[in-house]
Amino acid sequence: MSTGRKHILLVEDEALIALSEKSSLERYGYEVVTVSTGEKAVALIEERHGFDLILMDINLGRGIDGTEAAARILAKQELPVLFLSSHTDPEIVDKTEKITSYGYVVKSSSITVLDASIKMAFKLFEAYKNSKELNNRLEATFNALPDLLFEVGLDGMYYDVRSTDEELLYKPLPDLLGKRIPEVLPPDIASTIMAAIAEAEEHGKSFGRQYELPVPLGPCWFEIAVSRIKSPGKESRFILMCRNVSDRKQVEESLRAERQRLAGIIEGTNIGTWEWNVATGETAFNERWAEIVGYTLEELSPLSISTWTGLCHPEDLIKSKSLLERHFSGELPYYECESRMRHKDGHWVWVLDRGKLMSRTPEGKPLLALGTHQDITERMRLEQSLRENEERYKKAELVARLGGWEYDPVANSFWGSDEAKRIYGLDPDSGGFSADEVMACVVERDRVDQAMIDLLEKDKPYDIVFDIIARGSGERKTINSVAELIRDAEGKPIKVSGVLQEITRQRRLEMALSQRQTLLGQAEKLGRIGAWVLNLDTRKQDWSEETFRVLDLDPAAGEPALEDMLNYFQPAYRDAALSALKAVELRGESMNGEWEIKTKSGKRRWIHMVASPYREGGRISHILGSLRDITADKLAELQIKSLLADKELILKEVHHRIKNNMDMIGSLLTLQASSIAEPAAVAALQDARSRVQSMMVLYEKLYQAQNYSELTLERYLSPLVDEIVSNFSHGASIGVEKHFDATALDMKRLQAIGIIVNELITNVMKYAFVGRRAGRIWVNAARVDERIELSVSDDGVGIPEGVNFEDSGGFGLMLINTLTKQLDGSIRIERGSGTKVVLTIGL
Repeated sequence: MSTGRKHILLVEDEALIALSEKSSLERYGYEVVTVSTGEKAVALIEERHGFDLILMDINLGRGIDGTEAAARILAKQELPVLFLSSHTDPEIVDKTEKITSYGYVVKSSSITVLDASIKMAFKLFEAYKNSKELNNRLEATFNALPDLLFEVGLDGMYYDVRSTDEELLYKPLPDLLGKRIPEVLPPDIASTIMAAIAEAEEHGKSFGRQYELPVPLGPCWFEIAVSRIKSPGKESRFILMCRNVSDRKQVEESLRAERQRLAGIIEGTNIGTWEWNVATGETAFNERWAEIVGYTLEELSPLSISTWTGLCHPEDLIKSKSLLERHFSGELPYYECESRMRHKDGHWVWVLDRGKLMSRTPEGKPLLALGTHQDITERMRLEQSLRENEERYKKAELVARLGGWEYDPVANSFWGSDEAKRIYGLDPDSGGFSADEVMACVVERDRVDQAMIDLLEKDKPYDIVFDIIARGSGERKTINSVAELIRDAEGKPIKVSGVLQEITRQRRLEMALSQRQTLLGQAEKLGRIGAWVLNLDTRKQDWSEETFRVLDLDPAAGEPALEDMLNYFQPAYRDAALSALKAVELRGESMNGEWEIKTKSGKRRWIHMVASPYREGGRISHILGSLRDITADKLAELQIKSLLADKELILKEVHHRIKNNMDMIGSLLTLQASSIAEPAAVAALQDARSRVQSMMVLYEKLYQAQNYSELTLERYLSPLVDEIVSNFSHGASIGVEKHFDATALDMKRLQAIGIIVNELITNVMKYAFVGRRAGRIWVNAARVDERIELSVSDDGVGIPEGVNFEDSGGFGLMLINTLTKQLDGSIRIERGSGTKVVLTIGL
């Protein structure tokens, strides 16, 4: 990086902030130029190219914002852009992420932080240029590829040709440049290539098309890839890459012949086969594959991969695609999926689909996959029947509290049913455990081990009662376990199969049950949720204790009917609730609603009630439901609405406090002025108090207004002028005429206008009527077309010819000039019988 002074363009709409930042940066050795709008920044960059960095404010007032200005500049010139803002909101920061920027600095940061950020931006920009150079080298590497590379137009015009072996070119290079593809190549091949170019024009790229072409090297198969060159505002150009895939085509032909041979072998296995060219999407099947889904090959031909997937069940298609992707990525050695396919007559056929990727393209992409389809509908039916039997067995286990278990003496492993695992406290999601893990739970292990040895070695009956300490919970349980030895066909023992049952004292079981019921009741109370069941045959309901509590009823009152619940619904909701329950009963719909009730004790509550149908034998026999007391939630809603209603009052209070603080600042300045004797210091403090007073008037009017973001010129300037004149001892002798219209402006511009008016009238009161007892002041402000014109004039002695806003050394006139620029306005002095100052700003 150069050690010379860096030139920085500072884009900042706040004039005072721009002056301060420019001064700080120049002390750190930078050359700084400032502009106040995004449009000016864009125009200046177009004129000058000597800037090294742009410091860009995001919120630039009217006109384009900082991000748009940066985007326009970067479209014309590469420069590092560093954003400055007083905002840290995520949505503001996110706007800069869309621009190639080199940092984001909060305005309140110190000059040290800003300097470090600028230096970091220069480093990042240097890294970007190095990266761009690297991209150029990569492009050179791309040019060294052995493929044929052509730059062509949308009409097929050859603009550039690159080849490491000209014997692969259909015609010599001079015969190609300046001519179109259809003029050079055979019609069928030219059509293939032009179709790929048209696809790339629409989608940006095209891959996979192949053709055979006689070239000097001999007949060769080529595969083409076309990519559109991004060049805004220019005609479409494309990179056409032709790769010699003759060797691959030979391999494919060999594979095709081998597949035909294998197809003949597979025909006798009653298994369907399929072949899928992943690159082109082409598929092929044998007759058995079509028969599985009830079709003939003629009915399915041609069958694309989209038609194939259209036969698949939507749920299984997602699983199938996932398994294919995992196989193609190398995660799975082969593809295997059980899925459903729609038969021609409409029913679903279960198919075991197996496949394997046989080849890839030179780039490593999947090319050819082969597989089989096997009808497994009958097997799935048997497995479903087995699962149903297992489910019934599990339910029987739960009812009988019996747990099944098996012990493999060779592997010393233990398998248990869910109930057996539950009793032992083992992980129900684990398939098996070592016997030592299970036996570690047994209290009298030696006795149980001996019983197992007697069964294995002496074939003695295994029927034993013992205690265990359940894993995890540490609960002591008593178990009765019975088992027998299972032998193979040769009579050799292979495993032990048994059942076990927990027979801990009935009292402990009853206590545990009572405890669980108590906990459930507590959970209902904590959640304020009550459960209920309606028997549609008897029209009677079964309520939980919490349901009684919500309705303020005594659980000992007896079995309630449906009407006992509906009678507590407020009349406005009773019919709707009954209608919703009828929809559950008659149409099997679900009920979900919020209703207002009046309990037996007269309390008004809101409940959230849901209900669903329960079917037995194909009919709805019960309605299951729950209700929850949501009164507190409803009250919270009312509180939120009340808080929203208080928002306006809070905002007014904020403005009121700001005004009070400003009053305090004004009072402090007045006290300070009264405590010193130096006239210049007193005058400076009085001027400062006057400027604060202009802002006090603004906040006073905002406090009184309905809209806190803007105020009319009349409501603000009229009392401000009276306040300024009254601050002077001779104010009563000065006549003031005011004319303002109702044009509204935002707070930011009103504040700047108020300070300017304060300075102008203060100057009039100090200097215009020297030596006179009376005088007149005219203050006018009105909208003219798309601008505001404000004038302050007097009939005083007049302002000296040498005084102007640009070159004056006085702070007041400099402040007026600076604020006028911030408003993007103009100001002029008209001399005559008195003085008139005219301020013009655009809307």
